[in-house]
Amino acid sequence: MEQDVLDKDLLTENKERQREYAGFWIRVGASFIDMVVYLPVIGINMYNLYFLKSLPLALLATLVLVVYKPFMEYRYGATLGKMAVKVKVVTGDSDQISIQHAVVRNIPGLLGNLLSGLTAVLLFSNADFQSASTMFEVAALQNEVMSPVPNYVISIFYCVSCLAVAFNDKKQGLHDMMAGTYCVKQ
Repeated sequence: MEQDVLDKDLLTENKERQREYAGFWIRVGASFIDMVVYLPVIGINMYNLYFLKSLPLALLATLVLVVYKPFMEYRYGATLGKMAVKVKVVTGDSDQISIQHAVVRNIPGLLGNLLSGLTAVLLFSNADFQSASTMFEVAALQNEVMSPVPNYVISIFYCVSCLAVAFNDKKQGLHDMMAGTYCVKQ
């Protein structure tokens, strides 16, 4: 029994030594590529916001944004951006992450996207929204129906998380620390 524990500890230590953590800039590159992947959905959502004004379409676009990262990281260990730069999300034992890891890791983004969905519902329910046609009119209505403060808090979390990646030996962001995950080079 003790030998099994020692063998597992030795195996974990060897995996740790072989693992090369993905640093700040490679993860910025992966995020940039993922942003390009998001652009069609964001473009459709913007067009919808100003011209079509369809709540179901807005909610569908939000759902796509909510599901993309957790699903990709759970199913494939990486988003398309991470795949492109050869980075994978793993557990402390270098195993594939579970759906729970993926969800916890993406809580800040999920909250931001869910707030966007709630804002869309409130915005589309506002009587003045249907006649709003300029960016300024829509932005003013968005600020009326939902305070921007929660989005500011999420943005600050992301900034602190980026700093954590830059200055942490294991290159973990706050979201990685919350989930017990690591981004490693393949």
